[in-house]
Amino acid sequence: MYSYNDPSKKFVFKALSRLPFMDGIEVAAKHQILYSMKLRTIEKGHKLFSTGEPIDTMRIIRDGQIEIYTYFDRKKFILDKL
Repeated sequence: MYSYNDPSKKFVFKALSRLPFMDGIEVAAKHQILYSMKLRTIEKGHKLFSTGEPIDTMRIIRDGQIEIYTYFDRKKFILDKL
């Protein structure tokens, strides 16, 4: 019933299907989520989220690398690079 020619939509649908919290969600609902998502290009160095900030969005990284960090004694401490 659902078919995508757009490689971005195929990638995002596969990514959504691999998320544990999406288990048990009907396929039609996953497609609805897919079509409500917006493709954005984020410039290098842009913060996706900040500590303590309420999060009301989900991000799926298609290309690139993200750095997860915190500050300790006023120095940046990198927790992970994905």
